[in-house]
Amino acid sequence: MTERFVADRVVSPATGEPLLLRRAWPRGTDHALVEWEQADGRRVAGQWFADPDRLERVAAATPGASALPGEGVLLQPDGADRRLPRVRALVRAGGRLVAHRPERRAVVRTDRGYVKAVRPGREAALVARFEQAERLAGTAFAVPRLLEDMGEGATLWSALPGEPLTRPAAGGRVGDWLLDWYRAGAALAVLHAAEPPSPGPGGQGGPPRHTPADEKEAVLRWLRPAWRFGLLPYADPGPVLAALGEEAGAPLRPVHRDCYDKQFVAAPEAERIGLVDLDTLALGEPAVDVANVVAHMALRSAQGVVGPARARAARAAFLAGLEPDEATLRRVPAYVAATRLRLAGVYAFRPRWRGLARELYASALESPPAPG
Repeated sequence: MTERFVADRVVSPATGEPLLLRRAWPRGTDHALVEWEQADGRRVAGQWFADPDRLERVAAATPGASALPGEGVLLQPDGADRRLPRVRALVRAGGRLVAHRPERRAVVRTDRGYVKAVRPGREAALVARFEQAERLAGTAFAVPRLLEDMGEGATLWSALPGEPLTRPAAGGRVGDWLLDWYRAGAALAVLHAAEPPSPGPGGQGGPPRHTPADEKEAVLRWLRPAWRFGLLPYADPGPVLAALGEEAGAPLRPVHRDCYDKQFVAAPEAERIGLVDLDTLALGEPAVDVANVVAHMALRSAQGVVGPARARAARAAFLAGLEPDEATLRRVPAYVAATRLRLAGVYAFRPRWRGLARELYASALESPPAPG
């Protein structure tokens, strides 16, 4: 028997307009962070709670939020958030809310740059991760620069010029886009080859490790709730995940860990490819980054964002620039298979793409890779 989850459609008590579920991030099986979409395309963040008492408590402590008790839903428009105190004020002052995962993080575009907001006290770790990544990337990547510590968990960062590499720029040439993919691969190779930073006293301060066991758990964190809520049929992922092995098949190197098309930014006038969201920096197998890029390009093709031929050409350009060694190439199929399972779980929580998620899930399970 599957359990009740957040509805795909709710009605805003403030406007009476329908809100359609765009995506959700399950936090276990009794709580989820949620993003809805209005008819005009604007997004509204919120949360879903299985426990009505918890919903009531959080609603009472969140100024600007609206509870829908019958749905277990808390709507948090315009940056309303009890844990991220600066976000609502920034939006009220004219900032544009770019991303909002309630009580965890938010990004606000201002006329000075991008404000990243996390829970107060966690901004130091975020800044340290960005600074480590900047040192490791050297001159290969352009990365956002810290402009100001604004207090209460908010930091202001410079904006990088350009657009993500998801598709060729409007009016741009496909050849330029493929060259940017080559440059992205070459720049990522610099990050992977960099000497890992030494941890501080007591082993603290360096990037976290991301091992095959961590990769397996990342997959299961999405599949477990997808099974629980009936969004994906249960099937044993063991044969697919077994290909990762128990130990790393290559030396651990600096990796982005959430590397895909939207993390790379290119502009015609920019000398370097930009790389964003560096707070995921870790020490892992380079194959984790390669697989994430490869799997996402195949996904973009399946979504109809780019045609199959262009997706294959982008993959080839990226790999030509990266020039992965044999040890990395041996590990890529195992990580691609794991990534496909994880993406199936991720997209199962996006109603528009649930059919595609089931197809991705089935195909990943049908042909588990050999251990690499």
